[in-house]
Amino acid sequence: IASFPYNENDRMGGNVYKIGDKYLLAVKGSVEKIICLCDIDTEKLVEIRQKAVSISKRGLEVWASAYIIFDSEQEIPSSLYSVKYTYMGMVSFITATRDMIPLAVQSCKKAGIKLVLTSSDSAETAASMGKKIGLACDGMITGEALREAEKGNMNLDYTHAEIFSNITSAQRIQIAEILRKNGEIVAAVGYTDDDYELVTSCDLG
Repeated sequence: IASFPYNENDRMGGNVYKIGDKYLLAVKGSVEKIICLCDIDTEKLVEIRQKAVSISKRGLEVWASAYIIFDSEQEIPSSLYSVKYTYMGMVSFITATRDMIPLAVQSCKKAGIKLVLTSSDSAETAASMGKKIGLACDGMITGEALREAEKGNMNLDYTHAEIFSNITSAQRIQIAEILRKNGEIVAAVGYTDDDYELVTSCDLG
C-alpha cells in the first residue's frame, strides 16, 4: 500500500503491506545500512558484519532485510530512518562474469589500455570480482573516499586504481571526468538505463 523506492545514495528501500488488520513495513538494502537501523546487541552486530564480509569475499553481493509491524496505517513513518526494525537475515546474489572477460582484460592491458571497474558493491565483493577478471585490488578507491575528498577539496591518486567500490552513478561520471582531466581518453561500457548518462558523457561509449 506504500513504497519507499531503493536509491543508491541511501542504499536501501522498502514496501508496506497490509496483512489482516496489521501493516508490515519490510526493508532491504546494504548490510551496514540495515543493521544500523535494527535493534541488535553489539555481539550480534559483530557476528553479522563478519558473516557479510566472509560472503562478500566470495564475490557475492550481500543484502540484509528487516521489518516492523504497525497496528494502524497512521503509524507508518514518512522516513525509513525514523523507526527501529527487527533484523531478518541476509541474502546473497551471484554476479556472473563471462568466460571471455579475463582474456579481454589481459588483451587490453597488453595493448596499453587501462581498465577500471566501478562497482556499487562493497569493497570485498568488488575486490573478489576484480580479481576474477584480472584487475588489481591495490589502490582501490571507495565511494566514501571520493565523498570525503570532495568535501575536503582534496585530490585522490587515481594512478594505480583499477577498482572503485561502493560507487554511485553520479560518482561514475565524476571518475570519468577526472580521468579526462588527467589527459585520458575515456571509454565506458554499460547495459542498463542507469549507465546511459555515463556512456554518453565519455569520449567513447
